[in-house]
Amino acid sequence: MVSLTSLLKQISDKSKLSKLFPKPQFSILSHPLVNPYPNWVNSLKGWGEFGTFSDYIIRKILLNLFPTKVMNTKIIAEDGWETLIATITSNDNPFLTTVLPDVAKKRLLTFSEETEVAIVNFYDSQTHWKKSIYEIYKMSCLDRIVRNDKLDMPRFSKKEVEECIPFFSHIEGWLKFKFTSSETIYPNPILGHESTLAADADLFIDSTLYEIKTVKRPLWYIENEYYQLFGYVSLLEYLKENVSSWERSVVEWEAIDTIGYIFPLYMQEVTMDISSWDKNQRFKYLSELIHFSHII
Repeated sequence: MVSLTSLLKQISDKSKLSKLFPKPQFSILSHPLVNPYPNWVNSLKGWGEFGTFSDYIIRKILLNLFPTKVMNTKIIAEDGWETLIATITSNDNPFLTTVLPDVAKKRLLTFSEETEVAIVNFYDSQTHWKKSIYEIYKMSCLDRIVRNDKLDMPRFSKKEVEECIPFFSHIEGWLKFKFTSSETIYPNPILGHESTLAADADLFIDSTLYEIKTVKRPLWYIENEYYQLFGYVSLLEYLKENVSSWERSVVEWEAIDTIGYIFPLYMQEVTMDISSWDKNQRFKYLSELIHFSHII
């Protein structure tokens, strides 16, 4: 099964896809960089890891802030943990292809125990993100198991991770300001299905689907990466009409009227109204994506 993200990376000419959805018209990014991350992220070239870590911290902050509003909280890292345990304890199982690092098995078992505790604490809305920030970072390393069939052990030290607290504290204040009036929050909604494409988005809040991008060049994503957001919407339309039971708990939403990005370094969102994008066109876009997935 092909993931939506990897499929789009392989399509060099996306002009045909552009004909199947409205012209992207996102709201304007309104102010300069205000919330830079610690310098060590650059020196260690840890942008990808830091981005994944940020996604998990933002979900945890939302759970701390709005515990009664957050629904269907199961996260990708839990699947990664289960795969890690199965791989460690199996004996030459040909169906398990996860690449484990070349470290002692005892260390891998210790890591699995630590991340199991981290996952339990992540779901506990009473466990504050600042108290558990380092274990959330370690837990976020499990995400790569699901996406790349590979485990990368944590590279950042506890001291380095705790230096991120001011960065995330600013985001916490912005999230509280921005989403206090929201009614329902779905962290990491799973939109893919075995009949279509594999896909999971970052956040679904009320009628808006968000991708979180911890990047210094947000304009590039606004101008180039919207294919993924439209893909998520088309997958949702398929699921609503064709799948009675999803992999995860049923997500009770009727429509996605808005898509957008959250940029933590800028502490703002950019969004686009897609309520006029009709169901038939959404299905046509999904059909075209599936067509590409079969020929690549």
